[in-house]
Amino acid sequence: MVGRYRKFKRTSTVLTFVTPFLIIFQGVPISLFLQIALEWEHRNSTAIHVRACVHYSNMSKLTIEQIRRRFETASLFNELFDAFEQAIGQRIEDLELYRQLFWNKSLNTDEICLFGQKLAHEFPRHAFDIYLWLASMFAVNYAIHDNYELALEYFEKAAAAKPDQPTPYLDAAACYEPDLNIPPITRLISFLKIGSRSVPEPRPLFEKLAGFYEMMGNDEMYKFYRRKIEPGPGGISSFSNS
Repeated sequence: MVGRYRKFKRTSTVLTFVTPFLIIFQGVPISLFLQIALEWEHRNSTAIHVRACVHYSNMSKLTIEQIRRRFETASLFNELFDAFEQAIGQRIEDLELYRQLFWNKSLNTDEICLFGQKLAHEFPRHAFDIYLWLASMFAVNYAIHDNYELALEYFEKAAAAKPDQPTPYLDAAACYEPDLNIPPITRLISFLKIGSRSVPEPRPLFEKLAGFYEMMGNDEMYKFYRRKIEPGPGGISSFSNS
């Protein structure tokens, strides 16, 4: 493996940086650390949680502006990783700074997920915004890179971080492409049903559910959710989720 780690399973995000292992490299390229982590993964069917503390004796502390420029312009993964580790080490919580990293065109989706998971772990109070932003980014790009599964996965992560917020559910529904059935309509319906039991005002989710059932030709469920939207008995004021 040379500087990349495409074999990592995207869904498990193997490098979640939650230790039980602490590996300290003195001047060793991060690509070698990633290769070692990959070998660990092959030996274990479950996700290996590794925290990397990479120390370069000749590395000087970067300023915020230097980190920003590196996020914007660097094309080597090692350079981006070093800047990211410095930003985390300095406890910089400015999400706009990290967005420059996520938009760096040299990163593939696995690497974006790697950085996103680490950032959410380090700053859990920002996890909702991080996951929602990544989901929206993958949703914009999925037509080109076939990332619709990643988009929905990160909408689900955002919803798990703040179950009472309707945005992840509604934004996921807005991604639906009926001609291609992506993301799969049945999965979107299940996601919306979960949300309808969590958000304080479920009416917009019921509207989406009614629309999806209408697309599927399921007249019974379409009418069921239309009734939930309407006021009165069986309506929004006295609903029971299905």
